[in-house]
Amino acid sequence: MSQQSSKPCSTNHSRCRYSTVDGRRCRLRVLDDQSGLCFRHVRLNQSQASAPDPEALAAELLGSIEDFQTAEAVNLFLGNLLKQLAAQRIERRDAIALAYISQLLLSSLPALDRQRAEERQARELDEIAKSIKAHHAAHLAAASATAKPSSQAAPVSASRPVPQHAPASPEPGSPQPPRDYASLRS
Repeated sequence: MSQQSSKPCSTNHSRCRYSTVDGRRCRLRVLDDQSGLCFRHVRLNQSQASAPDPEALAAELLGSIEDFQTAEAVNLFLGNLLKQLAAQRIERRDAIALAYISQLLLSSLPALDRQRAEERQARELDEIAKSIKAHHAAHLAAASATAKPSSQAAPVSASRPVPQHAPASPEPGSPQPPRDYASLRS
């Protein structure tokens, strides 16, 4: 059976005081005696303290953009993103993610344009159909107002009227024109 060492750790005061959520303590040596933190956690503490206000950063990124329905709006957002990245007000990873989302938005714009064009065309066709219906109704109303009384009206035939300029029937013995392409070839 092995014996456990009960010797106290004399280097506890030289270890970083940062503890994880599950209670484990950082094993790195203290860099800043005042805070009791190692180099990694001192930097983490400073970056959290100097992080810009998320609402102010969002306002600067979005500017006057209300929606991302046009390429101009996405381009303006990308320009603002570049400015924030250059000023180191936004993390590189966040900038990469936002740029990728912007690329997705740009690739979806042609589909949105097609959808809008189809909707606009459908509205125009509806307006034309309504105009034709209104014109037809007005024409029928005008025709019924000027129509003769029913006792004097000429009977309407159900058959199709014969055109007045019908071609004369061919004379017997005259050559007949070919009726189809096959008869032309022979």
